[in-house]
Amino acid sequence: MAKRKRITEAETDGHKQPELEEDVSGHERSKRRKKGEKRASTRATQAKTAGRKNNSVPLLRLPPELRNELFRNVLLEDRVVVNATHHETPGLLRTWHQLRDEASSIFYQENKFLVEFVDLKPSAPPHHWTMVKWSSRDMAFTCLGHMNWANLKTWLKRYHESRGAYPGLSENGDDEVDYMSRAFDVVQAMFAVAWDTVDTVLEHYRNGIQREAITWT
Repeated sequence: MAKRKRITEAETDGHKQPELEEDVSGHERSKRRKKGEKRASTRATQAKTAGRKNNSVPLLRLPPELRNELFRNVLLEDRVVVNATHHETPGLLRTWHQLRDEASSIFYQENKFLVEFVDLKPSAPPHHWTMVKWSSRDMAFTCLGHMNWANLKTWLKRYHESRGAYPGLSENGDDEVDYMSRAFDVVQAMFAVAWDTVDTVLEHYRNGIQREAITWT
């Protein structure tokens, strides 16, 4: 970058000291002005392109209130069941980003979700859409199959690693579910403790509840 430097003098405590002052050349100012004009032109082009795309999507030409009504008719169910074979997001949430943004709030906030765990195996990975911000949704969990201790520990470990961001179980009056939910309570109380120590405590917990007629596989 071409610059001219000239020496000026500044008064400091009655003494004159040399001071460097940078002066950007006229050529440099011209280059900066052209760059600014290019950026402005690029933003204008992007805005025009986005506008044309919006106009090419028929739904986006409808009033927002009518779009929301259509989204509710398509996306709302009595209960959205999520399991190993039914876990994809609706196609409407994989379309043009403005439609996705508008429809997502309705799908996630106005639906009720039921996540199935078979043999206590956490079928959804930690960053799956069902797990992200799960506590802010109307979400219930049901456990099918057998009481598999190894699978439950995998679930408990995810709960521990995520510090509760991955969902756990809560007591619901069913003896088996209540025993498992207390294991999550133990893990929650030990979030700051290394998993190896938590694992040891859980094994003692397992041995204790086996005497309460819980059969593990």
